Amino acid sequence: NQPGSNIPKTNTQNTVSNMENKDPELVLALGDLSYHSTADCWFDTMSPLKGKMMITLGYHDIKDGESKMNQYVKSFDLNKPYQPQNPRTMFTRSKEIKKAIFAKDSVLAVAFAKKFDLKIDDLPMALFFNENVLRDNAQKAGGNPFDNTNTLYSGFGNDLEVNKKAERLAATVSADKLFGKYDRTGNINKPVLAMHTIYDQLIPPTYGIVNFENMVHKQGKDQYFTVKYTNGQAHCQFTPQQTAVAFDELRAWVKTGVKAKAGFVE
Repeated sequence: NQPGSNIPKTNTQNTVSNMENKDPELVLALGDLSYHSTADCWFDTMSPLKGKMMITLGYHDIKDGESKMNQYVKSFDLNKPYQPQNPRTMFTRSKEIKKAIFAKDSVLAVAFAKKFDLKIDDLPMALFFNENVLRDNAQKAGGNPFDNTNTLYSGFGNDLEVNKKAERLAATVSADKLFGKYDRTGNINKPVLAMHTIYDQLIPPTYGIVNFENMVHKQGKDQYFTVKYTNGQAHCQFTPQQTAVAFDELRAWVKTGVKAKAGFVE
């Protein structure tokens, strides 16, 4: 508790204990974290979850003095805090990418969009998005966790030219540094209902659904997996009604043991 709080400290500790007992993969703490001159109390209370936390800082965390700010910087390695893209410049950058790729090789741009099931007008933003995902992963891993030195690209029309032009980058850190804590085998043991738009410019169904379905099938766990799809034409463009239908079917599956049916959600 921060000084002046009316909530007994034991309640705060009980909340943290309950969170710890649920063994969360990630805890996102949203500022303000402390209203006092130091963050000692907050760090003491949240210490059981420290290794699983990411934080965002609020006004008082930043403006209440250098000593408190330094506590966050030291504990969460914030010397180089992540700086998100400015939304105001995203579309400008997207237009620049579109102009550049069409000026360089418009035929390849069309082939690239077709390969990844993208509408051609969505290609620049998709490239911009994935560029930032890769940069973010590299920053968090402390190096490049991906390797395409042995990748043979296909499905582009002129595959020979694509493979000749593709930049080859060797991994400099293990991918397990980032992804080792995640199950990437499809070995699920509880009901999983995935819902996907029929078109997604950021995560096409091939990557969001098909790849995972193949892993689940390989593990022989098809009884735990079902897929719903909608007529959405953008990333996660679900209506509230579609989300409610899918969630209700998942709850019914868990409660009754009768697997939810795969298929279209109106």
